[in-house]
Amino acid sequence: MKTGGSHRIAAVILAGGLAERMGECKILLPLLRRGALEQIVTRMREAKIRDILVVSGAYQEKTGREAVRLGCVPVFNAAYRTGMFSSILACVRALSEDTDAFFLLPGATPPVKPATFCYLADAFSAGYGRPDIVYPTFLGATRAAPLIGPN
Repeated sequence: MKTGGSHRIAAVILAGGLAERMGECKILLPLLRRGALEQIVTRMREAKIRDILVVSGAYQEKTGREAVRLGCVPVFNAAYRTGMFSSILACVRALSEDTDAFFLLPGATPPVKPATFCYLADAFSAGYGRPDIVYPTFLGATRAAPLIGPN
């Protein structure tokens, strides 16, 4: 995504957990007539986000295959058992060098509207980050899918 013609914005979807409570990979379960991952990626594409990375862990084969089918970059986090932060690091290392900022979405997050991605990207471009992070809020509470800049 290029906003204001100057920022290259990517997205990182975290899908590397063990799914101990569910017993199966949550991001591959149906959501609104599609798989949850497909629903998230579709909304990102509607917001013109093109560079989408999907980190996998315990369900590497299935998640990676679905990421490729959806035109995303699969990233395997070999340290997935150590927690979510290791997945964040794995994807940040895999981002293109010309990425100015990225959305961070845990895979178990309810779908974010395309307009929300666009609004956050515009706010980032206008310099409304604190510092270089723009958070979506709803009824005064911070929600998932922050847009994180280079600092």
